[in-house]
Amino acid sequence: MLIAAGAEGQLADEFNPPRANCCLLNSARGLADQLQDWNQLGRYHQANEELKKQPADPKRVVFMGDSITDFWRLDQYFPGKPYVNRGIGGQTTQQMLVACIRRDRSEAGRDGSAGRHQ
Repeated sequence: MLIAAGAEGQLADEFNPPRANCCLLNSARGLADQLQDWNQLGRYHQANEELKKQPADPKRVVFMGDSITDFWRLDQYFPGKPYVNRGIGGQTTQQMLVACIRRDRSEAGRDGSAGRHQ
């Protein structure tokens, strides 16, 4: 047998939640931006545009990888070498593959090649 009992509750005229820490809004915005560019193709966009303005160097090497590559200061370890660092902390293999495929498609035929970098 069920007996209905009155529920007690509090009502408030206004609800004023405490203000969120200012960093939370910025963190949420940063996370939303990351979701829009999940493989971070835009991270090196400006640097890549500048690199395209330089003449092609047959000795150029592009390093791709995760945080180990990201924090590697190539100019200190290989002074004077045309090495380019494109490491991204937290980068996964899938994200790097998407970046490679996209770059191959965008650069294919630009210099008469099939878009493969050697």
